This record gives sequence, structure tokens and C-alpha cells, in this order.
Amino acid sequence: MRGPLLALALAVATSSAVEAQQQREPQRFRTGLWAEFGFGTGIVRVSCATCEKVHSEQGASSNFRIGGSLSHNVLLAFDNFSMIDETFGMGEEEIIAETTTAGMSVFWFPGRSGFFLKGGVGIAQGEFTVNASEVEATDAEPIVVTGSGFGLTFGLGYDIPLSRKISLSFNVGALVTAIGDIVLPSGRIDDVIPSSYQLTVGIVFR
Repeated sequence: MRGPLLALALAVATSSAVEAQQQREPQRFRTGLWAEFGFGTGIVRVSCATCEKVHSEQGASSNFRIGGSLSHNVLLAFDNFSMIDETFGMGEEEIIAETTTAGMSVFWFPGRSGFFLKGGVGIAQGEFTVNASEVEATDAEPIVVTGSGFGLTFGLGYDIPLSRKISLSFNVGALVTAIGDIVLPSGRIDDVIPSSYQLTVGIVFR
């Protein structure tokens, strides 16, 4: 009888140890390879060295992420996010301003819930489209001006699992990009720095 009783005691102890370990370790939805598609709204603020004031407008925003797990608490992902506004005014023109940043972001889950913090760095690009007819009083094609630089992003969010493979993710974030100098028909604008504040809802697949 000693052998079976010893085996039973060992099985109970092992089960208790595994259960205790699972209770200590946070339960994560974003395990293995995962991807996220998100859409929402936000505010973009553009400042520059020669601007008399900071220009702010609301616009649509989106993001795409694909990543993996470094540990139970830390994730690494390729992060691509953009914001577009069609009523932005800078200088003497009304323009369509779009900012896009692609880079790497780190996600940190401090507890057992779906709450996380995010930070990242990447390459940024700004595209500014000016209606040429407003400038030249003609029916010419729109003038597109681009600039590139670096971007930093910070944010937080919360994941809510919907099934074993899909979860809903709410994100709030800030994105600061240094585009550099751009040349519009009205003249050069130095040190353009767009800052975006975004609120998005995403679907995460794994």
C-alpha cells in the first residue's frame, strides 16, 4: 500500500504546485504570434519653428501591429500607425495632412488583467497635399509635399478576450514625430513636429 499512497501524494503535490504557479503567473491572451487591427479617432497638433501658433485638428487614425511574447509580462511588436485630417490649415493653404510611423513597440502587462502600457520608436513620414487651384487659381493637380524623420509613441490599453483566438483591445496613445522642413507653395516651413493623440478600438488575432 505504501507505493500507491506515495504516488497519490506525489500527484496531489504536483497538481497543487502547478495550480499555484498558474495563479502566480499572469494569464495572457497575446501569446505566441499575434496581430492587431485598430481604427479610431484622434487629434493632431502641428508646430514648427516659424509658426506663430500650434495648429490642432481632429481626424481619423488607424494602427496595425504584429508581434510575439518575450515573457509573460513583456511583448515586442512591429507597430504601424497613421492619422489623417482633411481640414488642416497651415500657412496660407488648406491641406490634407497625413502622418505615418512604423517601428518597434514594447508592451508591458504589469498585472494579471488585460491592462498594458506601451512605448516605442520608429521612422515617421508626413505627407501634405495642397489643392493647387487654391494657390494658382487653376485646375492643376494637387501638390504633394513629403517629409521624413523619427517618431516616439507612448500609450496604454486593455485587452478583453472574446474567444480563444480573438480579443477586443482598447488603446489610448500619444505619438510625437519630427518631420523636419517642408516646402509648401507659400514657402518653407522649418522643423515641423506633428503630435497625435489617438483613441482606437482594435481586434487582436492569435
